[in-house]
Amino acid sequence: DIVIKFEKTSSPDSARRAFWLIRDFWRYAFNIGLLKANPLSDIVISDILSPVSNNHYPKITDEKILGELLRCIDAYPHSLMIRTALAFVALVPLRSGNLSKLKWSYIDWDNKTLGIPRSEMKDHNKNFSDFKLPLSTQAINILNEVKIFTGWGEWVFHSAANPKKPMVGDSLSKALRMMGFNDEARGRKQLVHSFRGTFRSLVDTYQNEHNASFEIKEAILDHRIGNKVTQAYVHKADYTEQARPLLQWWADFLDRVKKS
Repeated sequence: DIVIKFEKTSSPDSARRAFWLIRDFWRYAFNIGLLKANPLSDIVISDILSPVSNNHYPKITDEKILGELLRCIDAYPHSLMIRTALAFVALVPLRSGNLSKLKWSYIDWDNKTLGIPRSEMKDHNKNFSDFKLPLSTQAINILNEVKIFTGWGEWVFHSAANPKKPMVGDSLSKALRMMGFNDEARGRKQLVHSFRGTFRSLVDTYQNEHNASFEIKEAILDHRIGNKVTQAYVHKADYTEQARPLLQWWADFLDRVKKS
């Protein structure tokens, strides 16, 4: 009833987020022995909520097509910057602007984390902490590869025309089109931003493999949770280390998909 009411007063997307949050709460209570059964375990979200209109970015979620995409990225011959940037964003689901303007100063090698100033994020509310993400072993390997070529400068992925300027974000989407991933009708369209949706969809699909909470998934994407009252309490919450196992699982999952 709460989720259905939320759908009517807010939005279908917000109602779905509320459903996942409540489901995680009940699952946690079950896992620590407070409940004998999870009352939401057999509920299919499509049975209680209306379909969400498809106004979001297209995204690849079919594992066979995703594996093909990842292999095409690894084999991309025309630009080291484009190849490594696409391989990195598949592992670390940043927004396209944050990816193209990624600076070496944002990388904490000792702690294997990425930190972006709040002022550079889409939600640049100064009351929120700077954005931080743990880096998987695979992501660190990509950074080490590209550091040989761009580590002397400011930008991790610099412009092909001017190494002192950041990469032009559209060059990545253009490369994806050149690889043949521009057919939305066949589930084969992928933009740079689409990697965020691919990540979010598949970590939900394989929830039983990693058991990460709703809050951790949303923190990785820098999404806000709850209303303003809730945010006032959690705006300084740091999920960095809690997110580390999930992002390492994701990197290993992509390796598995790539080889399948």
